[in-house]
Amino acid sequence: MQNINADQKQRGLRILSLDDGGVRGLSELIILQEIMARLMHLENLDSLPKPCDYFDIIGGAGTGGFVQHITTKLTTQ
Repeated sequence: MQNINADQKQRGLRILSLDDGGVRGLSELIILQEIMARLMHLENLDSLPKPCDYFDIIGGAGTGGFVQHITTKLTTQ
């Protein structure tokens, strides 16, 4: 298990949980994109940040699991 620094202990664990597909899957991706866009604006970044840079744990069920896999796999290479 990773070492937890003081900042992580103070802010708590950030978990992104993605549901199954269909309309819920599309709406959660739109919401995730909006969260990342707001973080980009708040932190004055030049490009959209990666979810794996802000969430400690990312998981999903069904299609959400597939989305989780490609989101973290494509962004960590």
